[in-house]
Amino acid sequence: MAGTPTVHTNTDPALVIQQYLKEFLDLAVRRKWMILSFVFLGITVGGILAWLKVELYRSETVILIEQQKIPEKYVPSVVGGSTAERVSTMTQLVLSRTNLQKVVDEFHLYPKAIKDKGYEEVVAGLRENIQIKTKGGGEVEAFTISFAHSDPIVAMKVTAKLASQYIDQNIKIREQFIEGAMEFLDQELMLAKAGLDQKEKELSEYKMKYLGELPGQLDVNLRTLDRLQLEKIQVQESINSLNPRLDLLQKSIHDYETM
Repeated sequence: MAGTPTVHTNTDPALVIQQYLKEFLDLAVRRKWMILSFVFLGITVGGILAWLKVELYRSETVILIEQQKIPEKYVPSVVGGSTAERVSTMTQLVLSRTNLQKVVDEFHLYPKAIKDKGYEEVVAGLRENIQIKTKGGGEVEAFTISFAHSDPIVAMKVTAKLASQYIDQNIKIREQFIEGAMEFLDQELMLAKAGLDQKEKELSEYKMKYLGELPGQLDVNLRTLDRLQLEKIQVQESINSLNPRLDLLQKSIHDYETM
């Protein structure tokens, strides 16, 4: 059979090695096209793998989260949810298909892929190249945004764009908080003043109606007057307690506006 080594009876090692080399060379010549095919295939596969292995550059930025400056004992949270939940809400908005498509168009990302596959797959691929990681313990203190791209400049610009969108969303939430806090305190103040007016009216009407009646009813009338007077004082104190809360809110608004 072709290619089967010959059994040598010659005991001279040099002659045996020479004979083996001759037979292997003859085999290589007979099957040269097969050998060349394997070599060509190896070179081709290696080239394809090298072409597919595109180096990616990842740009990263850190966003610090400013905690609410207005204590909840003065103004209950009107935004709702923890900081982590608010970050999650902002992430859903920033990574939405509509928003990411705008990012793709603004930075002219993946034009060939858009033509071949459409926006749906391109946006999904973009989302996979974006990483959002929170930092901190039970309460989120900061989070990082990073984006990977073959062009380091593009990676940096897209990361900066995403970070600015998070900041914009945070500003909107902050404005909603301030508006809600002002509305909450205004409503409380209005109710307290209405309560005070009502107590003053009741006190005045009671004095006009019952003062000067039979002496036997004097003790009851005085106790009723004391109760109404006490309720009036309590309402007045409630109004007074709103003043530091309003002052704190005004100071917080000023701090936000000067940031």
